[in-house]
Amino acid sequence: MILIDTLLGKTTSPPPIWLMRQAGRYLPEYRKRREAFPHFLDLVLCPKAARDVTLQPIQRFDFDAAILFADILVVPYGLGQQVVFSNGIHMDSVDNITIPFDKESFYQKVAPVMETIRLTRQDLSQDKALIGFAGGPFTVLCYMLEGGSNHGFPKARSFAFSQKKRFEQWLDIVTEATIFYLEKQIEAGVNAVQLFETWASLVPWPYQHEWIVKPLTKIISALRAQWPDLPVISYLKGVGQLLPSYAQTSHTTALSLDTTYSLEDTSSFSCVLQGNLDPEILVEGGDVLEEAVEKIKKYAHQRPFIFNLGHGILPQTPVTHVEQLVRLVKG
Repeated sequence: MILIDTLLGKTTSPPPIWLMRQAGRYLPEYRKRREAFPHFLDLVLCPKAARDVTLQPIQRFDFDAAILFADILVVPYGLGQQVVFSNGIHMDSVDNITIPFDKESFYQKVAPVMETIRLTRQDLSQDKALIGFAGGPFTVLCYMLEGGSNHGFPKARSFAFSQKKRFEQWLDIVTEATIFYLEKQIEAGVNAVQLFETWASLVPWPYQHEWIVKPLTKIISALRAQWPDLPVISYLKGVGQLLPSYAQTSHTTALSLDTTYSLEDTSSFSCVLQGNLDPEILVEGGDVLEEAVEKIKKYAHQRPFIFNLGHGILPQTPVTHVEQLVRLVKG
């Protein structure tokens, strides 16, 4: 598996490529599959359908890895919070969650995800890696406290500052659940995991260690205690100044860089890097895409590097532009 070789420190040319949200709405075959499920979570929790969706981009493009088709809000769902995807994301109160965290009841709810992994690994070529994932605890807790998606998560942030002790207790619960969730993914057959701390930029710098670095490091340490060689990719969006210290203290295998981080400033990183094409450039395609890919590839040749986007692929992305991207990276 070229992706795993790269994560273990091997410089490869061309670099491996996969894309965040590579299984999703930009694919006509995904949209057709989605029509059969009234609710998004019904699709996520249907193992055979979720396996098919996970494999769709692999069947269409020469990607080097599949990423599990699921959602970061499977964790609050497993904890007992109602999660509804309809004109946005809607969730009931965290007060309905049973405390302390009950592994048995959690697993009963998320078990279909593990079956998806087993089915996918059976059908996925042995030279392709399967990536599992979870949301970073801060990001997941933002949705939980906000009651869904809301720009800037004002309710969640107000709770964090006004009831800091309770907020950090909730953060510990989500961290514990995330560790258990990822343990089960690894046991089911994923070859690597990625942590998505998408809303890290909402944390003011005095709280970044306590609310971002500490929970993520705890997750990585817990997983490594059982699987010392497990590759872990960390995606912390919008906190570039934090990444050098995070890379050292967390012992993450790789950093997935967002679009704002200059590859010219990465010489001090000893970890593997992943990224960081702007998804809007992929939508544009053509000469603009070619120029951007060449700039990234210049740095990819110098170190272990995984070609990816700086954020998830956009629904309006033409399939032909993804085909162009793969040709440019592999060529």
